[in-house]
Amino acid sequence: SDGCGIDIKMGTRTFKEFEVKNQKLREDLYEKMIKQDPSEPTEQENIDKAVTKLRYMTFRERESSSQTLGFRVEAMKIWGEETNKDFKTLKYKDQVKNALKIYFNPLSRSGIEGIVRELENLSQLLEESTYFKEHEFVGTSLLFVYDKERVGVWMIDFGKTTEISDLVEGGQITHEKPWELGNYEDGYFFGLRTLLQVVKEIYDEREEEDLQRICSSWTIR
Repeated sequence: SDGCGIDIKMGTRTFKEFEVKNQKLREDLYEKMIKQDPSEPTEQENIDKAVTKLRYMTFRERESSSQTLGFRVEAMKIWGEETNKDFKTLKYKDQVKNALKIYFNPLSRSGIEGIVRELENLSQLLEESTYFKEHEFVGTSLLFVYDKERVGVWMIDFGKTTEISDLVEGGQITHEKPWELGNYEDGYFFGLRTLLQVVKEIYDEREEEDLQRICSSWTIR
């Protein structure tokens, strides 16, 4: 394919509230946990060799940038390379920013500016949307795609999106407040604003790099 894509999972919470009540112990999730961090399971979890889905999901989000930044990189595809999904342990802003810089590297500065505009437009649309405020957007992603001519940002993966207008006081959520059981907050707006800030920083740094290249090409006579 001629396009480059990146899947960014949005929000600080990517599991449904009902999963908190699911106390079934799962061996497969225990195996995933110890593969990522052998020291993470408690003594009892090591005896059971199993953990609940809530335990695994909160661990995964704590180990990624979901809780610290409100989004995480799920997968990336760049021209001439295989799809890369090795981003599970990127937790801090500088780590995630470096991954995004790799993705944006083949893209021109004006192309990055186009992504910034798309994110700004999306932020404004969601801020004005009653539908957005009345639904939790758990597990959704933003898909960035660019080729040699165009750039685009799309919201995808709505399988867990649920109306919460009858479940919370006032019928709406902010998508910014910290999640507590029963408030249905998902941190989507927090993540979107953080993501926009990081992409803007990459754009500004690219501008500085371009100016430095221009200046270094001048010959003093």
